[in-house]
Amino acid sequence: MQPQESVLSKGKSILSQKLANKTFYRFLFSFVAVIAGVLLFILILSINEGGGVR
Repeated sequence: MQPQESVLSKGKSILSQKLANKTFYRFLFSFVAVIAGVLLFILILSINEGGGVR
């Protein structure tokens, strides 16, 4: 391993970490929003089915 390479990769990893943080939080938020939407949809369906049967 060359020291120059490790410094370059370290700088790259820090840069990508900052970039990935923003992207990661955006992805996490959309992911949670989708899961919440699906759960809400299932909950509404189950409530409607339960209300219809009685």
